Amino acid sequence: MLGGSGQNARATWRGHPARPKVWEETPEGLYVLLENLFKMTPPTALIIEETPRVVAALRFFAERGIRVPDHVSLVSADYDPSLAWCHRVIAHMEWDNDPIIRRIVRWVAALRQGRADHKTINYPAEFIPGNSIGPARKG
Repeated sequence: MLGGSGQNARATWRGHPARPKVWEETPEGLYVLLENLFKMTPPTALIIEETPRVVAALRFFAERGIRVPDHVSLVSADYDPSLAWCHRVIAHMEWDNDPIIRRIVRWVAALRQGRADHKTINYPAEFIPGNSIGPARKG
């Protein structure tokens, strides 16, 4: 999954070492990462966070004749109405933001009171299939 800054952070969090930096989070860094991914054995699917990265990946594919979903399946980890404008609707995840916003408000309130709040909550998401997922390649 091509993720955001949380994935590539270099600090430690709650005593756990951070993951090593996987790619330079710039437009050029994304292109280098995609070039490397497609160099030898191309991936059959990508799940990408953040709409600008999805758009950049689509541009990368177009420049190289890589067709979604014929050559690679594509899923956006986020919902963005602008992706509905793609000729093939991009498969994506959707969730209700309200519980997440309430959780952030509670977390900030705890911080203001000097309390550490390390509670982890999983919020349900729904997978919305689109036309960007093709059959798995054989062999």
